[in-house]
Amino acid sequence: MQTLFSAKSPGISVAATDAALSAVALPAGSGNTIRVVNESADIAFIAIGSSAVAATLPTTGAGTITSAAVQPLREIYMRRDPTSDTHISTICRSTKTATLSVYVGDGGSN
Repeated sequence: MQTLFSAKSPGISVAATDAALSAVALPAGSGNTIRVVNESADIAFIAIGSSAVAATLPTTGAGTITSAAVQPLREIYMRRDPTSDTHISTICRSTKTATLSVYVGDGGSN
């Protein structure tokens, strides 16, 4: 049986602009899942990692690791290692902005 993400999960709000956001600490919690809700009309890109993490935009280079896209007015769930994935960084394309709600917990969507 699938475990659903709790409505009582700790959360924060972060802004995404066309300059990479300095790494922001994820909400307190030991959960192995991050839920990111894009409340805006523009695509946002996120990276999860240590306090040195920096979001990047997709490139045309083959095999280049970039950030995960969060589509407008959508949510994504990502697995994480609570011991090393402690921060989030965000970015949008030029002249675009987004507001993201970020939650830490266990499980996923139904």
